Amino acid sequence: MGRDALPGEVHALVARYFKTSSDVDVVLLLHYHRGPWSTRAVAGRLHLHPDQAQGILDRLAASGLLHRDTGGYRYEPVHPAASAAVDRLATLHPSYRIAILTVIFDASRTTGRLGPLAASSPLEEGDEVQSARRPRDRGHST
Repeated sequence: MGRDALPGEVHALVARYFKTSSDVDVVLLLHYHRGPWSTRAVAGRLHLHPDQAQGILDRLAASGLLHRDTGGYRYEPVHPAASAAVDRLATLHPSYRIAILTVIFDASRTTGRLGPLAASSPLEEGDEVQSARRPRDRGHST
């Protein structure tokens, strides 16, 4: 399923406002569960690092999808068209997750939002991938 599977207003919303799938998760969390949310509560609910949650919340508030006040963050889009697109996104999200991620990735590639890693060449057949994980110490000595 490609990006063309999404309705135009949802495609435009995703491409314009979201940098990561966590951005989508944050907006949908606040959309479904109205009321003020603290950074800590969002981070805990979505299993994000608090700094990551803070960055997402601040960015989405600056873009006009969320409102920030002394009580925390609320889903309160400034533009009615954005509100309608988020409503539609909420209904499509369970079935169109791959299409949504494709739009985010495509927008990130064309705007350079992913940084130098996205610009690197893809792995070629035969390339070795080194794991970033360290082997677990299970009490064995080598």
